[in-house]
Amino acid sequence: MRVFYAIRFFQVMGCVRRQNVPCISKGKRGLAFDTADKILRFRNEFQSRGKPSEVEWRFYYDETNNFRRLRVGKAVKESADGSRNVSDSLEKSFIIGGVAFATKEAEETIRRNFDAQQFPTSLDRQSGKHETKCKQICIGHNVIQILNNTRVGRVSDFLRLLDKDDVYVHVSTSNAFFYYIVSEIVQKLTWILGIDDKGIDYSSHFLEDVLYDIARDDKAWFMETLRCWGYPSMDYTPDIRKFCDALEKHVRSAGDSTLCGYSIKRDPMRWYELGRLLRHVAMKCILIGEGSDERLRIGSGDDYIVDSLCDFYWAPCLMWYPFSHHVFDEEETVKEKLESLLPEGTIINGEMRNSADDTMIQVSDIWIGLYAKYEKLLDGYVAKTILSNYSVDPRHISMEDATREIVTRIEAEKERLDALYRVSGNRITHNVALKGLQNKLERELSAICRELSLPNTDEATKDAANAILKQLNETGKENIRLISRLIIKSVDADEYMYRIEDGETTYRLRMGLVKALATS
Repeated sequence: MRVFYAIRFFQVMGCVRRQNVPCISKGKRGLAFDTADKILRFRNEFQSRGKPSEVEWRFYYDETNNFRRLRVGKAVKESADGSRNVSDSLEKSFIIGGVAFATKEAEETIRRNFDAQQFPTSLDRQSGKHETKCKQICIGHNVIQILNNTRVGRVSDFLRLLDKDDVYVHVSTSNAFFYYIVSEIVQKLTWILGIDDKGIDYSSHFLEDVLYDIARDDKAWFMETLRCWGYPSMDYTPDIRKFCDALEKHVRSAGDSTLCGYSIKRDPMRWYELGRLLRHVAMKCILIGEGSDERLRIGSGDDYIVDSLCDFYWAPCLMWYPFSHHVFDEEETVKEKLESLLPEGTIINGEMRNSADDTMIQVSDIWIGLYAKYEKLLDGYVAKTILSNYSVDPRHISMEDATREIVTRIEAEKERLDALYRVSGNRITHNVALKGLQNKLERELSAICRELSLPNTDEATKDAANAILKQLNETGKENIRLISRLIIKSVDADEYMYRIEDGETTYRLRMGLVKALATS
C-alpha cells in the first residue's frame, strides 16, 4: 500500500506538516566534514537545539576495526571464484567506545580493582611496558566460546568489575557503507534539490534507511554504479543525472519485489519518496544543462570515500559531551588530521594517551573488543531470525487501490467545498469544513494502516534471544545478560551512550534484542 497518496493530498491542502526528524537522532550527522568551518558550524547548530548532554564525566576510549582511509578503487574486490564483493572496511563496523565515570571515586575504585585482578598482560613494543589487551581476556574463536569460558581470560571477573555504581560503558558503532556512502548520497541529493520540490520533506533518516536496505542486497553493484559515474567526485551534471536514473530504476524494481528490505515493507511511502527524489534531481540536472555555471556535487571531491575517522573523535568532545573530559587511545593519523582541520585550542576537553600508560584505556580496549563480538552475534540473529519473520501483506495491492479510491473521493469533496467557498466567501466555514475533511481522511487511512500492520517483532526477538541462550552454559548466560544490562544501564543514564551510525531498522531491532537478553 502506498499511503503517500494521502500524504501528498494533505500537503496540497496545506493541512499537514510532517515533523523533521533531527539529524542527530541515534547519532545521526550532517554532511561530511572537510573543513574546520563545517565542523564548528555543525557544532553550533547542534548545540543551538539544546541537545548536548550536561553530564560532567570522564570518558575513556579505544577502537576496533579502524580502517582509517578508503579509496573508491579499493571499495570492490574480486574473489578467486570471480565473484565481486565490497571490501572488509564496508562490511565491518568501525566501533569506538569504552568506559565512563560519573565520579572520581568510581574511577579510582575500578583502577584499584582492575590492578588487583592481575589479568594477563603482554609487552607493548612501543613503550616497553606491559598492558592487558582484549585478546588476553577474550579467549575463543567466537563470542559464544568467549562467554562460556570459565577459566582462561576470566571474562566474568572483568564484567563484574564494571557492574558498579557510577560506572558506565559507551559505544559508538559506524557502518561505513551506511554512514559514509548511503547517508551522504541522500543528504547531498536533498541539498541539490533544495526547495524545488515543494510539499515533500526529504530530510527524514528513513529515506537513508530505505536506500540502505536496497543497496546492501547487492553492495558490489551499488559501488560499481557509483564508481561508473565518478563517485566520490561526481560533479558533472550529466553523470549525476545518469546515476540518478540508474538508481531510480533499481529502487523502483526493489519496491515491486517480495524480497525487498524491512524498511520498505514498514514504510512504503519512503520508498516512493526516495524514487521521487532521484527523479526530480535528474530533472533538475536536465534543466541546468551541461553548459551552466551552476555546479552540483555528490561526494567529497577526491578519490577517498573515507579520508579519516575524525568525526568520531571530535564529535564527543564538541557535541555529545562538551562538559565532560575525553581520553582517547593514541592514534597518530587522527591526531594529525584533527590538527589540520581544527583551530588550535578548539578541543580543550580531550586528549590522547598511550594505552600502556593508562589502565582505563586498557579497560576500554577489553570492553570494546568484547562488544564488537557481541554485536556481530546480535546482527546475525537480527538478520536470520527477526527480519526473516517479516513478509509483505498479500493484500497490499487491494489496500493500495483502496487508498487511491479514498483520496480520489476526498479530493472531489475538497473541490466541491472550494467551489462553495468561491460563491459564499465565508473563510471560517470553509476552514472548518476542510478540517473535518482532513479528520475524515485520517480516520479512513488509519483503518487501512491497521489492516496492513506488520506483525510486531516481540515473538521473533524472544525466539532470537532464546536461540542465543541455548548455546551458552550458565556462566555464558550470566555474562551475556551482564553485557546487555550494562548497555541498558548506560542508555538509561544518557541517550548518547549507545550511538549507532547504521540504518534505523538495525538500531531498533538490535536494541530490542539487547533488552530481551538483559531481562532473560
